[in-house]
Order: sequence, then C-alpha cells, then structure tokens
Amino acid sequence: MTSHPVANPVGATGDRYGGRMELPFVVALRGYDMRQVESLFAEVDGALATDSAVSRAASRDALRAASLRRRLRGYDVRQVDAAIDERLRAL
Repeated sequence: MTSHPVANPVGATGDRYGGRMELPFVVALRGYDMRQVESLFAEVDGALATDSAVSRAASRDALRAASLRRRLRGYDVRQVDAAIDERLRAL
C-alpha cells in the first residue's frame, strides 16, 4: 500500500490539487472509490461545522445509507469504515 499525500486534515474542504479533497487514508490496491468517499466526507464534515440539526440528520442518514464502490487504487476500506463510525458518533 502507498500513502496518499495529506495536505489538509479530515474536515477540510477543497484543496490546491485539482479540487480533490485530501483525506488521511492510505491508497490501497483495492479500496473505496476516492471521489465517492471525498464527496461523502465533504457533506458530512460540512454538516459537522454547522449547528443545523436538519443538516446533521441528513448527513447521518447519508452515512448510514452509503454504498461505497470498490475500485482499483482506492481508499483503504478499514480506514474509511472507521472514519465513518467516528463521524456517526460525532453527529
């Protein structure tokens, strides 16, 4: 496995690398689709940054309903699953 460069901590939105969100997940040979994970975490972390109960509830539902595709060269499944559990507890 190779390490994915981390420019921003989890929760940061956007970056200077072509609009892709940088997350501290290892890129594995077979892992979750990076764009899909980035999109999901952008929504959830945006909700965590607000005081909106509605936004938090919608993000909690999105996390619970997430069906992440597996791809070649994707984010490590165990790390992403652990981060999802962490976000659910925070919401």
